[in-house]
Amino acid sequence: MGSSSFFSWFLLFFLFTFPNVHAFTGTYGVNYGRIADNIPKPGNVALLLKANKIKNVRIYDADPEVLTAFKGSGIEIIVGLGNQYLKDISVSEDRAMDWVKENVQAFLPGTSIKGIAVGNEVLGSTDQELWEALLPAVKNVYNALDRLDLTKTVEVSSPHSEAVFQDSYPPSSCTVKETILPYMKPLLQFFSQTNSPFYINAYPFLAYISDPVTINIKYALFESNPGIYDSKTKLHYDNMFEAQIDAAYIALEKAGFGKMEVIISETGWASKGDANEVGATVNNAKTYNQNLRKLLAKKKGTPYKPKIAIRAYIFAMFNENLKPGPTSERNFGLFKADGSTAYDIGFDGLEPSSAVSSLLSLKFHILFFGFAKNSFHKELLIIIYVYLACEDNVVAKCGYRIKRLVQVFLLADLHDFCGCSASDFHMMRSFERRQPLFPSFGSMETQREMERNMRMVLALFGVVAAVMLQCAAAQTVHVVGDSSGWIVPQNGAEAYISWASDKTFVVGDTLIFNFATNAHDVLQVTKDSYDACTDTNPIGNPITTGPANVTLTSAGDHYYICTYGRHCASGQKLTITVSATGTPGAAPPPSTTAAPPPPPSTPSPTSSTTPEACAPEPSATPPTASGPTTSTTPGQVSPPPPNSSSPAVLGGFFVTILSIAMAALF
Repeated sequence: MGSSSFFSWFLLFFLFTFPNVHAFTGTYGVNYGRIADNIPKPGNVALLLKANKIKNVRIYDADPEVLTAFKGSGIEIIVGLGNQYLKDISVSEDRAMDWVKENVQAFLPGTSIKGIAVGNEVLGSTDQELWEALLPAVKNVYNALDRLDLTKTVEVSSPHSEAVFQDSYPPSSCTVKETILPYMKPLLQFFSQTNSPFYINAYPFLAYISDPVTINIKYALFESNPGIYDSKTKLHYDNMFEAQIDAAYIALEKAGFGKMEVIISETGWASKGDANEVGATVNNAKTYNQNLRKLLAKKKGTPYKPKIAIRAYIFAMFNENLKPGPTSERNFGLFKADGSTAYDIGFDGLEPSSAVSSLLSLKFHILFFGFAKNSFHKELLIIIYVYLACEDNVVAKCGYRIKRLVQVFLLADLHDFCGCSASDFHMMRSFERRQPLFPSFGSMETQREMERNMRMVLALFGVVAAVMLQCAAAQTVHVVGDSSGWIVPQNGAEAYISWASDKTFVVGDTLIFNFATNAHDVLQVTKDSYDACTDTNPIGNPITTGPANVTLTSAGDHYYICTYGRHCASGQKLTITVSATGTPGAAPPPSTTAAPPPPPSTPSPTSSTTPEACAPEPSATPPTASGPTTSTTPGQVSPPPPNSSSPAVLGGFFVTILSIAMAALF
């Protein structure tokens, strides 16, 4: 009785000490790689994933733009800590803590970050220094999560390639390579203690192109074939994918970790390749991914582990045009760069739309402010909105007249509506037959009148769009560091020097410093303080909440630093030269004192082509090196209040005018 009680307490202690966290709660996920310059923005990617009911995603970094765009989406993400960080993280618990705070904690709980993949295919590489750094890095990241009380929600793992295995055919012969085992076994021991799974990148495509003569392509593509028989386990395999998974299970079992779950972190098939990449065709890629999707939807296990459902992340979300290597590397995408499907396996691609964000405001004007004179006119206005927002492709896709689109628009969210299925419209047709929502369009003369009014509305919309675009071009928003944001750069101060070198900064422009609150800040300082990385001569107060918007209100040299620890000394510092007009000029000598706030002045254009309403307000005092100011605190670096000349306000104004004009037309 005593020993049983002791065992129970020990088991409870173990479970609470190392909670069982599942970063992958479904069976089908995708890898969202972004080595490309032509793929959709992260916000559109989030919509695309939701429209196709893909809940699980892996990214290869912790890009703040992606994590911010996915906030509130419900999409569960594994972020990546790249191989380039491993050596630094492995020797510094503080560095691991900084990374976790900046790239994980700062986005929780809004963004559903469920896991951290520490490195990628490290033990399959030839860099033995990385082999040695992997386990210490994993432990430091886990300990940082533990100190932040995040181990109950965020899993730590490290994906491997098939290169870690020896003799994987047949599956029962698979073992971890002897040269890798001394590094793999302690790593598996730690993952066993933390209840983390074993992630493996398994590609039947790579196996096939390496030996297309011996391997039956139907065996690789899940098609009907004789398969293989493993005489030792007495199991039959009719596809290579399941054989690769079971080979990993058996190798883990031989290493002493037979209860560890195997999850596929990457698998896919290229739709295009070089001459020697036999089988890299659109048809084969479609066949592989379609059959794989069907297999994962069954939520069943492998022949060797029938009770553990197969889970896999598909590689990749998009074709990535900047990836190095053979042609196949740039053609694994389920979707093309424009968001359309690369081939049909049941997913819907992004549909082009006409300024949906602006028209969303128009939707509320029409539906809730009652500009329409009666229900008939309101119906016409809604039809116009739907037509502009979703365009003809929705009509063709869903196979129904514009009039019926109104009914779905009233009962469904815009994004769901634009991605409607045939079954949705069948349901709506049945509903409408029982209880029509609108009267008929009326006589032929009425329909001709509608067409005339439609043309007038489209013309008005074109004018509004042109004005809004012209206003938006009057001022420039600069995201400091682009997608990297405001962080401690890997290559020191040169990173931000290089970033600023090809840009022109003008009075009225805005700097956006993207950083995680409590991990960084931004402070404008004098040149001496910038050079010495001190905050002894600040210009204004530090901004501690990210992201920070700084409007440039004076010409001259501007200097910004992060005051956290040794961040500035490590390169987190920025210097720019701001000119009074769009033409760069010599910067005046920097000043060590803050300039007084500029008095109100009449907006004037910065050039002969800039709309007067969108021009920045120049300072009435001579240009100095002082930082942005507000009307209350001299020299304070903080986001200015909105003003009536901003493009957003102008856009709202013109949309309102357009709404009134549309109502008047009818």
